[in-house]
Amino acid sequence: MPEEKERGLMNWYGKGNSVDQKVRSAFMSVEERDGELVGVITAQIYGQLTDEELEEFRSYCEGQLSDGVGESLEQRPIKTPDGDIYVSFWNSDDNWSLQTEEEINSIQSEDLTDEPDIGMTM
Repeated sequence: MPEEKERGLMNWYGKGNSVDQKVRSAFMSVEERDGELVGVITAQIYGQLTDEELEEFRSYCEGQLSDGVGESLEQRPIKTPDGDIYVSFWNSDDNWSLQTEEEINSIQSEDLTDEPDIGMTM
């Protein structure tokens, strides 16, 4: 939407609190990671968010992805050469979560140090 050009999802935040002041913009996109297409929110943040501010921002983004812009996106087909697709950035499944890049990297590092599954070892 034209009004989202400058701040993306943060255009609709409007609380005037520290999150609103620190998070200049938040834009949705997709990236390929390990052969899987994943939704990404890229945020431009001034300073550092406290734990409370991060949770407030995460909660706001989850709301946008489930009921706001994300719901609107789910309801509109995207035409491709292979036919229409519908994109969802949110899922009610317990395995779905919105993670920071740091959290993702931490999980991946833990996975690398885990013992290998039985079946194939090198």
